[in-house]
Amino acid sequence: MTEGTPLFGFYLDGRVLAFPLAVVIRAIFSVEVTPLPTSPDIVIGVISYHGTIVPVVDLRVRFGVPPKEILPSDRFILIRTQRLLLAVVASKVSGVLKPLYAVTPVKDILPGARYISGMLPNEEQLILIHDPDMFLSLEEEITLGKALAGTGEVQ
Repeated sequence: MTEGTPLFGFYLDGRVLAFPLAVVIRAIFSVEVTPLPTSPDIVIGVISYHGTIVPVVDLRVRFGVPPKEILPSDRFILIRTQRLLLAVVASKVSGVLKPLYAVTPVKDILPGARYISGMLPNEEQLILIHDPDMFLSLEEEITLGKALAGTGEVQ
């Protein structure tokens, strides 16, 4: 990402996170999440968004923190990956960010790091930039696909 590439910022507990703005569809108020048996740990269930079943992802799992109960004050950020529409849990949304600096690729800082594509300094702390196409491993995507299909079978 280059200097000025717009991002969509949000908070998850005390962490400042962001997505490339291009993958964000919208932020919505949280709604009741229906559990999805046999889904990967990062998927806490599904919601219906205009009749479309959307998996809900809690990034706390990626930070080694157990998911929390969804609060009425929480938000869901709807994003589109190359293969899926996902809702990501956020404690609060800060909105569109126009960085003054280029995002530092995570491979330059932490070679081998997964799920995060870059970092960006701001006044509060480092903003962790998430690459939605790296959210789920291939195994997690297969497991999720089977859970959504209702088979629950894991190979």
